[in-house]
Amino acid sequence: MTLKKSIPFALVLAIMANYLFYPATLALNALVFSAISSVFLYYSYPDLSIKKRLGILTPHLLSAIYISFYPQGISYAFWFISFFMTWAQAGARDSALWLPMQTFLSILVAPFKHWGTQEVAEGSTEPKTKSGVIVLRILVIAILVVIFASLYIGSNPALQNVLDYFPWQRINGAAFLRVLFYFLLFFGLVHFYVVPAFPKWKAREGNIPTPEKIAEGSDNEWATAKWSFIILSIVLGIINLMDLVFILGGELPDGTSYSGYVHQGFFSLVFSMMLAIALILIFFRGDLNFHEKLGSLKKVAILWVSQNLVLGLITAYKNFMYVDIYGFTYKRIAVFLFLISVIVGLILAYQKIEKKYSTWDFLNRASIATYLALFTFSLVPYDLLISRYNAVYPEHKDIYYVLRLRLPDFNALKEMAKNHSGDEYVQDRVTARTDGNYYIHNQDWREWSYYHNHYSKSDSDPQ
Repeated sequence: MTLKKSIPFALVLAIMANYLFYPATLALNALVFSAISSVFLYYSYPDLSIKKRLGILTPHLLSAIYISFYPQGISYAFWFISFFMTWAQAGARDSALWLPMQTFLSILVAPFKHWGTQEVAEGSTEPKTKSGVIVLRILVIAILVVIFASLYIGSNPALQNVLDYFPWQRINGAAFLRVLFYFLLFFGLVHFYVVPAFPKWKAREGNIPTPEKIAEGSDNEWATAKWSFIILSIVLGIINLMDLVFILGGELPDGTSYSGYVHQGFFSLVFSMMLAIALILIFFRGDLNFHEKLGSLKKVAILWVSQNLVLGLITAYKNFMYVDIYGFTYKRIAVFLFLISVIVGLILAYQKIEKKYSTWDFLNRASIATYLALFTFSLVPYDLLISRYNAVYPEHKDIYYVLRLRLPDFNALKEMAKNHSGDEYVQDRVTARTDGNYYIHNQDWREWSYYHNHYSKSDSDPQ
């Protein structure tokens, strides 16, 4: 995009960000800002196909829509990430693996990259500074002057006394600084700077190793890989079998709590998953992808991956047992989300073995899977899920945990409170949390959400 377009686009986004987000939490304002940003992006890159532009914008817009319905923390996090990644995908069009670094460097470098840019006008031999560069210089200089002037004034009481005679109160210095900060941040996205080194590295993306140079010592490495997978599969198979015996028996091992039983299996799975991917990346690279005995190595490696999948399913069952007794918490939900990620990782590992993907391609696919997983996980209303489930199904209903949730189902909370009629603390907290009069009178339109509006109208406010 040209500087003439980049500067006003970044400035409008900066002004809108200052107005919409300060001082306000994310809700409807996120959707308004995302809509404006999406329109700018749509017209900033006319060479992109409509399909490509919609593919880039869809996760971010859906996340913004979801926040306007249910403004939870994990959705905030993905909304921020997707905003940066949306502009990065359009500007860099690089592999997913490098996009975060590309974005960071563009934000740092782009405002200063064109500092000395000049062009020679037609019919003239004298170089002339572009008008967009001049505006950019003025803005950067203004930022530096305001920042250092504020520091100097703040450290000089005599100067402060003199300036008190002037009507500085009419000037919102904090808002001015915020707009300048947002401008620099957004300019690096709107006028995206592609680091020259990244396109060179991109050439490696998707490369499949070739058998042109097979090392003479690959036989020894193949034997090491084969026996490593065989021994590890046997060890993990024994561990899985022992777990299955206890699970089918319906009793926990002596001296083990549900918490300890789940955590032990979870940490074993984390270590095993990391080891599995590391071994596959080491042993299925370059030469070994074309070894004459690759077929047998693939079989034992797939056996090892399958054992890890079984370990994941066993850990999921242990967590279900824990939830059945004590209900959902964020940690127990995190275990399930990690298990889903493990399954995706094992699928990618299987594809790496079967299709001979390069390590670069594997990591790039893993980056895309991570982004999509974050998007999917951000669309789950966790507080509603926890409060509704814990009010009905677990044997031990912990109302104190539900009271600490930020966005629960208040009807479920009231139902749980009926079993604690003699607990003065619980009754006071439930009454305070479900008083619908406060929020509806103190709500800014920027913070409107379906969740808050629904519970305010039903005399159940999430405060």
